[in-house]
Amino acid sequence: MAGVYAGSATGAAPGNGNSTAQDCAFRIMSYNIDGLDNLHDIAMRANAVCDIIEAEKPDVVLLQEVVAENLLVLSNRLARLYEILAPSSESRYYTAVLTRFESCDTSSAVHTVDNFPGSTMGRDLLQLSNVVSRKTQHRIAVCTAHLESSGGISAERKRQLACVYQAMMSLHINHDMVLYGGDTNLKKAEVQACPAPDGVENVWEKCGSPQDARYTFDMKSNDNNLQKGWSGPLIQTQIDKMFWTAGRLDNARKALLPRTFRLAGMERMKQGFFPSDHFAVVCDLVES
Repeated sequence: MAGVYAGSATGAAPGNGNSTAQDCAFRIMSYNIDGLDNLHDIAMRANAVCDIIEAEKPDVVLLQEVVAENLLVLSNRLARLYEILAPSSESRYYTAVLTRFESCDTSSAVHTVDNFPGSTMGRDLLQLSNVVSRKTQHRIAVCTAHLESSGGISAERKRQLACVYQAMMSLHINHDMVLYGGDTNLKKAEVQACPAPDGVENVWEKCGSPQDARYTFDMKSNDNNLQKGWSGPLIQTQIDKMFWTAGRLDNARKALLPRTFRLAGMERMKQGFFPSDHFAVVCDLVES
């Protein structure tokens, strides 16, 4: 069954009244969908994720913590709307990219997965290049990764962030825009210790640092982990990030610039929990 939301007579995932897909040139979503939570029904939560994606209509979706069970739901619900690219992997969980058929031409796209050499958790960087927007004809590259988790492996997490930056700089030469979205697990000090290259910008900051989208992992607003027995401090942090850089293709098209950064998946389901312990991040880009 699909996820049903508290306060919704129809059971549909709530949309955002201030921004529609028609208002922007390109919309991208990144979402850690928490495939490791076995207390709260995985298939039910995956159906709620599908409700959110159908309501938001992003052109590209970047997912983390995908597992076989939620991938099956995503495929059954969304295959008519999206091409779903997930690695053929023996990993317990992984990342995936969804591109919307009606807005993305992937006929020449290249899909690669590069393992982080120092990872002890099977983490990798998924890249999809040469995606062409049917609406604007921009050539776009996107990438996602779920960087190393836990506090004791900060050095490896910073190395992985450097790999993300390096990939973005390599891709931007042949694209109009490159955008990374994913669960970085980064602490503030780690971001400061590994500054972005010139031209690579944090999308939240570029969009004016909206305070209502400050925390993508917010245990004061989302109690999924408390329901599983968490007894530590209530963490509020922005570990789900987007990085953007303009490309260097020599053409007359206007640049695709991030305009808004907001959260989705903030509605509690009727069953009493949220679709994930993370909130989704959504960026609308405009031609300028």
